Amino acid sequence: MITLPVCTDEEWENAGDFLSKSRLSLFQFCGIKYRKQYIEKCLPYESSHASSIGLRYHQFMEIFMAVAHKYPTEQWMSFIHPDFNEEERPMLEWSIKREIERYNANPKYFTPIAFEYRIIDYEHKLRGIIDRIDQDDENTINIIEYKSTQSINKQKLQMEFGFYDILLDCIDELQGMKRIYTVINPRLQKVVSFNPSRRSTIFKKVQAIYDAIENNEFRPACGLDVDTFTLGYATSFCSICSLEEIAEYNGLINYRVQ
Repeated sequence: MITLPVCTDEEWENAGDFLSKSRLSLFQFCGIKYRKQYIEKCLPYESSHASSIGLRYHQFMEIFMAVAHKYPTEQWMSFIHPDFNEEERPMLEWSIKREIERYNANPKYFTPIAFEYRIIDYEHKLRGIIDRIDQDDENTINIIEYKSTQSINKQKLQMEFGFYDILLDCIDELQGMKRIYTVINPRLQKVVSFNPSRRSTIFKKVQAIYDAIENNEFRPACGLDVDTFTLGYATSFCSICSLEEIAEYNGLINYRVQ
């Protein structure tokens, strides 16, 4: 089994302003929200029910995968604490059944080589945390992303895996290994493989953020409803920006959803 280098807390904190996949996603969603959250730092993180469920799932799976091999598979279901609710239990039960199948098929490579693995790319000023990395055999690693959403966004996931593909080049121990990219969604009870976005596409997105920061040009994703004079997206309303702010940031008054 491969042993990976560890990023220290100090190294991680010192790279706090480096770009992450969540920053890339937010910038694509709305430049103004990106500016408020990461430049002005005046937009606090708001936890949602979905994010809380996802966090609890991540925490359970990290602990479970680290210790499960020490116990008979017949006991694995007992790891699900009674505090987990009716929404969470089916997700965990499905996940454990899947891991039992993995263990029975290949116990040697059952335990992941990394959980919540932090990587810093100093050359491109990027950093990221990979949910889990499995070693499937001597020549193959599986980069796993946990998602508990009610749908699978192929384009977004390809972007995220493309971002990871760049970061993994920084790990000498993984050079020459074949990479597989997999999404595990316990809510949908699906395991889906993806090809990562092209590196040129990721670097183009990264450069767009650097250009926006350098030139102080952040565009809103929301538009103006000319009937109600409210700001909104194609499917929902925006509570981040005001008309005055859009005008201030971009000189736009009649910016519309395209």
